[in-house]
Amino acid sequence: MKRVQRNLLTAVAFMVGGGGAFAYVYATQISTADERIVQEKEEKRLFRLGINDVVQGRLPATTAPLSFPVSGRDIQITEPVKWPGDKEAISAMMQRMIAIQSVRPIADEASAEDLRAAGLDRPRVTLTLKTKAGEETLYVGEKSALSGGYPVSN
Repeated sequence: MKRVQRNLLTAVAFMVGGGGAFAYVYATQISTADERIVQEKEEKRLFRLGINDVVQGRLPATTAPLSFPVSGRDIQITEPVKWPGDKEAISAMMQRMIAIQSVRPIADEASAEDLRAAGLDRPRVTLTLKTKAGEETLYVGEKSALSGGYPVSN
């Protein structure tokens, strides 16, 4: 075999190998490091909705519950009184609920005992957001003296 033939054969082998590697990556859809970070954060999210999906919210309280339908850019409080809502404050509350990530789950399917131990049998705060697809509720317990965090459940 002559030198030119060996070089051509080597070039063809590299092309076939590169094409095979490309086909493997394309078929298995291997993600980049940035895509994996985003995917990991998405998997930790407690709620799978966006702020544009919300049509109504409710924040129960012992004295007077706060209810607010969301229509376009306007937020109108309808309960306990009818009044224009503070769009920035209510949007920030909804965004924080939507963005909550599970840091360390206590249990996948929490029993009544698990909820009682975490203080979620009588949650300190409850926020319900109604979407076109259904309703999502966030339960927030008392602040933990050990971790400094708040136990949450949905």
